[in-house]
Amino acid sequence: MIIYQSEYHVTLDDKNRILIPSSLKSIMSDNNHTVWYLTRGFENNLLLFPSQVWKEITDKLEQLPTLNPKAQLLRRRFIGGSVQVRPDGQYRITLPAPFRNWAEILDNAVIAGCGMYLEVWNEKLWDNFFKNNDVQTDMKIFMEELFPLTNINQNLSQ
Repeated sequence: MIIYQSEYHVTLDDKNRILIPSSLKSIMSDNNHTVWYLTRGFENNLLLFPSQVWKEITDKLEQLPTLNPKAQLLRRRFIGGSVQVRPDGQYRITLPAPFRNWAEILDNAVIAGCGMYLEVWNEKLWDNFFKNNDVQTDMKIFMEELFPLTNINQNLSQ
C-alpha cells in the first residue's frame, strides 16, 4: 500500500507553484504518480489525488443516480471543480488562482500526506485546525469508535 504521510511546510513561489518535498517526490516517482487532480476540500483546503485514486473516486461518483441532488453536488464539487496538474521536472505544482483563493494560500502552505492523497493548506489555517477544541474532541471520539477497548483508547482518554 502506498502511503503519503507527514506534514511539510512550503512556500508559494512567484509563479504560484509549491515545491513537492523530496520524501513525497520519491513516493510519487516510485509509484508513477505523474498526473494529479486538484480539487477543493471541505475545510478551505485543497485535495490532491494521484490519477489512479482519482479514477476510483470518479467511478464511484458516476455510479450514483444522475438526477440525485446529492450526487449532483458531489460531482460539481469534485469533478466540475477540479483541474489536472502535473509536477514539473523539479516537482513543482502550480496552484491556479481559484484554488489558491479558496484555500487562502498567499505565501506559506502545508502539504499533508493523508494516506493515498495529499492535502494543501494555508499554514495558519492548518495550525488553527488542530487547535480547535471541537476537532480535538471529534478526533478523540472517533478514535474510541475505531479502537474500542484498546490501550490506544485508554491513552487518549487521559
